[in-house]
Amino acid sequence: MSVPSCRLAAAAATSTGRVRATNEDRHLLDSAHTCFAIADGVGGLPYGERASECAVRTLTRELAQTRSADASGDLTAIVAACHDGVRRLGCVLSPRTGIGTTLTVLRFVGATAYLGHVGDSVAYFHPGRDQSLRRLTTDHSVAPPSVLITGHPSPTFVPPPRLDRYLGQSTPPVCDLLRLPAAPRDRFILCSDGVTRAMDETELAALSSAQATPANLARALVHIADLRGGLDNATCLVIDLL
Repeated sequence: MSVPSCRLAAAAATSTGRVRATNEDRHLLDSAHTCFAIADGVGGLPYGERASECAVRTLTRELAQTRSADASGDLTAIVAACHDGVRRLGCVLSPRTGIGTTLTVLRFVGATAYLGHVGDSVAYFHPGRDQSLRRLTTDHSVAPPSVLITGHPSPTFVPPPRLDRYLGQSTPPVCDLLRLPAAPRDRFILCSDGVTRAMDETELAALSSAQATPANLARALVHIADLRGGLDNATCLVIDLL
């Protein structure tokens, strides 16, 4: 028996930022399959934009072929297919190091939201667009040890976190899965780390409550990331249930 699709409105915004030469973020707005995703090429590995493109392209293809009513099982298989695609492309483009990307996927089936997550992009849930903002994902990263720099005014240097789970790595990554009910007026926000590292969640929640439309909020979050230095590519997707 088919499940009625939910009514929703969605928008995205993205920026290369002010430091990087290229935008390695890619995203998917697929209202036909009520599926939305963000992929961010892994820093420190080559061809980040090719990796994220491959993940989104494979995701689009897999969605078109999906027939099962088991959305959670589908999402596991779809993310695995995206990893395989990125891994194979990495063997061609950079056999020594491979390539990599994060992937966070949000899919709606009826009144249920299914989330699949690998990496350090972030998904938020804002019930009714006026309650407390809830973070749905955990970063798959580890903090490298601090480095002592002698003779420097600030003797300790703390490198940025390093991803330890992403698509394209040698061992297939475990995909975090979450299922939760969704209702009219609920809002979901997907952000690459270029957005989330530019502001805290209290500010993000206030902006979400203040912005009535997905397009306005997506643009506002990316714009703020740019104003605060644009140190990384910044991408935001906002999905409202109507």
